Amino acid sequence: MIKRNSKLFALVAAFALTACGGGGGGGGGDTGSSSTSSDAPSFVDVSGSVTFDSVPHNPLTLGLDFESTTIEPARGVVVQAIDVNGAVIDETVTNGNGDYLLTVGVDTQVFIRARAELLSPAGSSSWEVAITDNTNSNALYVLDGQAFNSGDADVTRNLHAASGWDLSQMDYLDPRAAAPFAILDAIYEAIQAFVAIDSTIQLPALEVRWSENNVPTGNGSATDLANGMISTSFYSPAQQVIYILGGADQDTDEYDSHVIVHEWGHYFEDIMSRSDSLGGSHSINDRLDMRLAFSEGFGNALSGIILNDSRYIDSLGVRQLFGFQIDVERNDNVNIGWFNEGTVQSIIYDIFDGITVVPVGDPEASDEISAGLAPIYEILRSDEYVNSPLLTSLHLFLAEYKAVFPGDADAIDRLAAGQDVTVNDAIATGETNDGGNPVTLPVYMMLSQGQTADFCLINDFGPQNRLGNFRYILLEGLTAGNYTIRVDRISGDPVTDPDLFILQSGNFVAAAQTGATNTEFWSGQLPSGNFVLNVFDFNRADACYRVSFN
Repeated sequence: MIKRNSKLFALVAAFALTACGGGGGGGGGDTGSSSTSSDAPSFVDVSGSVTFDSVPHNPLTLGLDFESTTIEPARGVVVQAIDVNGAVIDETVTNGNGDYLLTVGVDTQVFIRARAELLSPAGSSSWEVAITDNTNSNALYVLDGQAFNSGDADVTRNLHAASGWDLSQMDYLDPRAAAPFAILDAIYEAIQAFVAIDSTIQLPALEVRWSENNVPTGNGSATDLANGMISTSFYSPAQQVIYILGGADQDTDEYDSHVIVHEWGHYFEDIMSRSDSLGGSHSINDRLDMRLAFSEGFGNALSGIILNDSRYIDSLGVRQLFGFQIDVERNDNVNIGWFNEGTVQSIIYDIFDGITVVPVGDPEASDEISAGLAPIYEILRSDEYVNSPLLTSLHLFLAEYKAVFPGDADAIDRLAAGQDVTVNDAIATGETNDGGNPVTLPVYMMLSQGQTADFCLINDFGPQNRLGNFRYILLEGLTAGNYTIRVDRISGDPVTDPDLFILQSGNFVAAAQTGATNTEFWSGQLPSGNFVLNVFDFNRADACYRVSFN
């Protein structure tokens, strides 16, 4: 017996029969054999395996190495026996070896279908993941075998999804049937890692949209996404779906397992934990808004943890021959600090990984902890983390970690210090790393009723989602009532447009975005509790301001 989320099943079932002409309906096939018996059974078993082509990375070029393609089992995917009328006779999921077993009536014309869908077996945990084609009305990818008569004896039918790559022509000449199953396999690894530490985990249904038409262009509009112009592989919190690149000779990600797990990590943060990330462009050496830095660093670290490989590899370019890699374990990143995703990824990965003996002075010398994935999961799922009035950040995560696992506190402090981060508490009291501009500290300003405070916003490190673009102001211990907040420019760029956002546990409570020059004002009711006032300048101005709270 398998468990299915009825909403997602309705979504994909409507298109399952038409998706065969997409990337998943060809490029593979089945082989069969049968045995005879003198008995006259009413039913026969149809068994076999489902496999797919897996393409590794070339260790030198970091591009895809099609000459080294291996055949791997499609684990945990849905397999169906379907009759000539399109009715599903039996359904199951493959085991860890890609094997399946179905039962059909004797002398029945059927075919076997492998759906690009993970589905949890009956049990205390639950998950469902479907790979669909966003350029084909979000149709589910399937791999169909040839029709056959079941006869009166057990029969074997194997299905294989091929990559579609022709080695002699160095090009895709056949449908890329393996791609959806390769994506599923990386996600299967992630799911199993979390099931191993929480056997009751309930993962909401997830749709992953991949197409060979998905290219690294576009503006994010619904029209562009439906046409495959997705810009990059990404998780959409608004839609709660993942988009994956597939544009040949540009950027394909179906075999970039670290990319797949990274994006699944954003889904996990959003659905199972909490993420306040702004999204947007970022790189390993950027000084980022702390929310973005934590989310991207976590995604990178998780990919290394799940795949047991600290090298994050992303292939791209003509014939998928090139790529780049990031070692998420290394602690010698540029611009290290609480605002740097490289810092975040290396700290989280070092919490997980085994301790390696290194020479004194080596950047890895600060790694004195080997806790595995379980405590990381515990913190991300804890009420204290998910419901904290503060914004998600490295300080919040590490402070909660130290509180829950005090025996590791000293090791955490040394690990953080190795990345020029001070973790006294979740609001970063005592943090001295300003990223190169002192106006970025303190991380949180404290503001009580009747007070004013001065602060600056800068665009030294970029104008949109970088360190210094936002000011975090903590409003603590409020009782329910009416309040006013005013922000006025006091120096710097002459034309500013400050906006203010009031957040509680990362959730929007109120905002003021009038567009008034050099000032912003908000008045209204707030419930009791603690809040974060987040100030941003719409003009991306480099200026200083005064905030009053009454």
